Amino acid sequence: MPNIIKLVDKKLRKKGLVTVEEAVNYLPCKTSHVVYNMIYQGRLKSVKIGRRRMIPAKAIEAFINDWISNKKL
Repeated sequence: MPNIIKLVDKKLRKKGLVTVEEAVNYLPCKTSHVVYNMIYQGRLKSVKIGRRRMIPAKAIEAFINDWISNKKL
């Protein structure tokens, strides 16, 4: 299976880290609240920098590839 994140946005890899709000654009969800739930459930890795929760591009890539291969959230 091809690496789907390259099809979504090549700029994501250059960023390295994205905010939760930015992650909504890449993940199969509609609100940041859903992204926070995925983080707290351990389904999406993140790091905390100061007061901000940031998500590594590789974590988004891994989540999307896993989601596609399992066909579920």
